[in-house]
Amino acid sequence: MKRDKRHFFAVIFLILFTGDISPLETIRQSVFLEDTTFSLRYTFSANYWSLYVSEYFDPGNNLGLPDFSFNSDKIKAGRLLQEGIWKELFNPFGFMADSEVYYSKKGIESDVTKGPGGIYGFSLIIPGGVSVHSFLYPSFHTGAEMEILKGPGLCLAWYGSVSAPRYSNSDEWISPLPELSVSEPVHAGIGISFIGDIPFIKLVVFLSGNKYFRPDIFSRLYWNLQFGCIDMYGLTVYAGRDYILPAGTPVKDKLLLSSSIRYSGRKGFGISLKGDTHIGQESSYPSVCTARRSRIFCTAELESGWIGTTFSASVTDEVAVSGIREDNYSIKGSAVVTLPPLAVTFSAGEKGGLRGAEKRWCSVVGRIDRKVIQSSLGLTLTADINDPDFFTAIIKGGVKIDMPHGELSLTADFTPAALAGNNDPAITGLSIGFVSTSSVPYQIRRKNLAVSK
Repeated sequence: MKRDKRHFFAVIFLILFTGDISPLETIRQSVFLEDTTFSLRYTFSANYWSLYVSEYFDPGNNLGLPDFSFNSDKIKAGRLLQEGIWKELFNPFGFMADSEVYYSKKGIESDVTKGPGGIYGFSLIIPGGVSVHSFLYPSFHTGAEMEILKGPGLCLAWYGSVSAPRYSNSDEWISPLPELSVSEPVHAGIGISFIGDIPFIKLVVFLSGNKYFRPDIFSRLYWNLQFGCIDMYGLTVYAGRDYILPAGTPVKDKLLLSSSIRYSGRKGFGISLKGDTHIGQESSYPSVCTARRSRIFCTAELESGWIGTTFSASVTDEVAVSGIREDNYSIKGSAVVTLPPLAVTFSAGEKGGLRGAEKRWCSVVGRIDRKVIQSSLGLTLTADINDPDFFTAIIKGGVKIDMPHGELSLTADFTPAALAGNNDPAITGLSIGFVSTSSVPYQIRRKNLAVSK
């Protein structure tokens, strides 16, 4: 690991201080100390490509983790993100009707999110309009897609993939369906999109199989309608009992029905209502514990002058295979009062089940924005209705200072001793860092430098 770090910083040194390596345009950098982890991140940008490199170092354990991501129009490598159909394929029942995953045209993108870890591999666009990607870590997966027909209001595409099983780290002495762990799932699919002035409809059908299980189907129908200030979304997902996920595990749900409607009115008023119903497989696998789960979400927003309010509520009805039923609810409201340069946010919420409220919480956060300094300070109180002795308080604060070539920030969470119950006071979520906000020119030609002898 020490050798890897020496190589990493050697590359950074050469790029920063050597004359003409490549036609870089800008360099952006950030340095952060978060709790006990130190991170150093650089982004190098050129005309048609960019390179992201980072180092996450834990001084306490003497461990370092180098990271990188290369991005161009036709080549992506390093840490990647699944988007669109590939993100959906790995979790087909995990999204509601208004999720952007269904109308996203992105396949594989570079991942430059803050924090270590992720999936690593490469993505290529080869001649013929075929997109190919391969994930090498933490599990192997290779996929390809191509648009075979594209015209006014119509798009037809095919997909294909093969995955290696992801071995579980659990200590279970009996693994459900062990034959799946030695068989590579193969997927083949086709997608049809109808795009009109008002409706947007997309149908996707996938077939999976391996040498142990007969092929089975996964299908999804998604539609979107827009009428002035009203947006409507609908979603139907179906999977057969023997459909296999790319991770090598059987699918748990059989049917998902989801819908969403949103009204965006004038004068800052908006309201949305969405819900979904999951129905589990009739012949449940050992890992399945829910026969049906229904959820309803309601959100309302209103902005008027210097006051903005938001209200949200959700209800969940879950029925287990054994017939046990459980209902839960959650309510949250907030108001933002803005009197420049001061802004104060008041929030409160409650959640519980049929027997009544379990937790209630409230918070007050104040923020002051100046041209050079932005500061915030907030207090969050949480109480357990069924346990009077349970009470927590967290103070959150932060400050950001604009500097000539960047931004210096400090944030922390603090639990006071007087409000921590039997616990000692503690500081958590500590972060100190610097992020460059201005583009730093890469090259300074040596011939333009004045040299004094």
